[in-house]
Amino acid sequence: MDTHTAVAYGVNERRPTAIKRHSVILSTASPYKFPKSVLSSIDEKYEAWEEIDLIEVMEEFVEGEMPMGVKNIRNRKVLHEYACGKDGMKDAVDKFLSGRDSK
Repeated sequence: MDTHTAVAYGVNERRPTAIKRHSVILSTASPYKFPKSVLSSIDEKYEAWEEIDLIEVMEEFVEGEMPMGVKNIRNRKVLHEYACGKDGMKDAVDKFLSGRDSK
């Protein structure tokens, strides 16, 4: 179960029984988008792994074929390398929108 669906499930579990009995939770996110979160919920050993390395491991747990966009991700060109913490987000967005280099 991906992280977004897990939140929906958790919220539903806190609802009164009469309402919960007739609930449907639809999951649209791919677990390949959150491999570390998904696999760490299965086994804590995956918490130490790099996210990119868990993509192949995820395939062992997910029914169906790996999405084409994920299959060759290691060979794809990195388009955006800038990363910031929560406290730097406003500045990063300001720089991006103003056209200033955010690297």
